[in-house]
Amino acid sequence: MPQKSEKFQKAFDLHNDGQLTAARDLYKEILSDEPENAEVWDLLGVLYCQAQKYEESENCIQKAIKIEPRMYYLENLARLYYSKGDFQKAVSLYEDIAKYSPTYENFFHLAMAYKDSGNLAKAVQAYNKSLEINPDGYESYFNLAYLAMNENNPKWENAIKREKEIYSRNNDIRTQFERDYTRMIHCNAYRRLKHKTQVFFSPENDHICTRIEHVTHVESISYTIAKYLGLNVELT
Repeated sequence: MPQKSEKFQKAFDLHNDGQLTAARDLYKEILSDEPENAEVWDLLGVLYCQAQKYEESENCIQKAIKIEPRMYYLENLARLYYSKGDFQKAVSLYEDIAKYSPTYENFFHLAMAYKDSGNLAKAVQAYNKSLEINPDGYESYFNLAYLAMNENNPKWENAIKREKEIYSRNNDIRTQFERDYTRMIHCNAYRRLKHKTQVFFSPENDHICTRIEHVTHVESISYTIAKYLGLNVELT
């Protein structure tokens, strides 16, 4: 594998740090010298998607696919369609992706696209398929329970039951709810929120709040409101 240029690495690091304007400018500099660099076109498309510049994002990712039709670029295009709310296009592309790359993640994203396009039956099938591939995929279990709740499914009790009994220890002062809360904030899915951002694109300055920070801010506000109203603050 060829070594990445210093300029590419700098742009990539800026992108990961949320400095989108600086990263965008460096990606464009690279492309002015290397117009056939599919990886940089794809990364620029991802950056534009994060900035909610969807037309520019699609153009860049399509260029990457035309130069080098890699599965990863197709997955990013499907994520773009989903992000901008074009769920039918997302479904169509994810169906092809899941056919040729039947991973847990691809069936999970296909299920999400089915759900948001209103095809709940297909969503359930795709979630179940994802669980055949990865029986520990708790995100799919959670979303199946959510679908059951919203469909007023008569099997609701079965949908919300624990797949595995939670561990117990003697003299634990926490309730099961409190133990679940602790498990959530220490799980990998929650920690992955630090890599997701709430982005407003600006050519002069980037004001970025990661989703993990956003969750913390909302939790703090809801806790204060619940406490003032005399509600159960543990449920906020």
